[in-house]
Amino acid sequence: MKKLGLILLIMVVSLVLSLNTTVASATDKQNNDTALSEEDMNSILKEKGYNESDINSASLDTKKKLVESGEKAEYEVEMVETYTSLDGNTYEVTEENEDKINKLRQNDLDSMSVNQSKMFSTSCVGLGCGFEGGKSDGTWSANTFVSKGRTLSNEYEYTFMTDFNWSSNVVANFTDTIATAWERDFTAVANTEGGYHYYIAPYGMEVMPVPNLESDIYGLKAKFNIAGQKDAGGISQTLRVPKSSTGTTSSLVGAYAHPYSPVEIGFSIGPASITNKEFWGDKWTWRVNVTIGE
Repeated sequence: MKKLGLILLIMVVSLVLSLNTTVASATDKQNNDTALSEEDMNSILKEKGYNESDINSASLDTKKKLVESGEKAEYEVEMVETYTSLDGNTYEVTEENEDKINKLRQNDLDSMSVNQSKMFSTSCVGLGCGFEGGKSDGTWSANTFVSKGRTLSNEYEYTFMTDFNWSSNVVANFTDTIATAWERDFTAVANTEGGYHYYIAPYGMEVMPVPNLESDIYGLKAKFNIAGQKDAGGISQTLRVPKSSTGTTSSLVGAYAHPYSPVEIGFSIGPASITNKEFWGDKWTWRVNVTIGE
């Protein structure tokens, strides 16, 4: 009898395990079936108010976050590029002087024997081609997205996502730095900061950790060890602003630094400001003017 009881117990346990496996498999299949394709996400983002240029410039990681967020906030983006030469002079890059700055940059690189594949041109070849809310400079592009969040009793919530993308290999690959700062009327929501980093290698996508994600009372910054491949990354944070600011414009400031030597750029963050010590390389800064309200 004891032996028969043991056999029955083993049969019952086996049946339970089999049922659990079947349920788990069905659940996994259901999750896979309901996963959104990129085309689905693009359609949802259009409904949320993002235009085609926004969608084209967003990474897949950012699209997933935007789909989970609210509608697109009302905002405009203004961007400036500067180049600091080997002799310590800083130049603002414009359409009028772009060719001249490109030659100066290349001369500096040649004099230091730096093999640099990232050449800038007025033709757009990056993810950001044609988008209005950011900047594409040859193989580099960046953008900041702002989505509406919850409406609380006395505050509005917004989430920003600041992206960068290299559409081709970067040979002068050291440590790049990205940051976003906000004005005093914004308050960061604790534990909502985030970041991502990946690159496209010959064998596929390689997900990288985001080192040194640093929160500040007025901003968020991160340092990325550029892999030298087709790198992409970004940072994000949820902010709150009082309803008393309804109808006014408040700013976020973004910055991205790409050095041509193995130095780490120390961004200092203040209210809607990002400063740094002089370094040899490229820097982009942009201001995102957000109209506060529902």
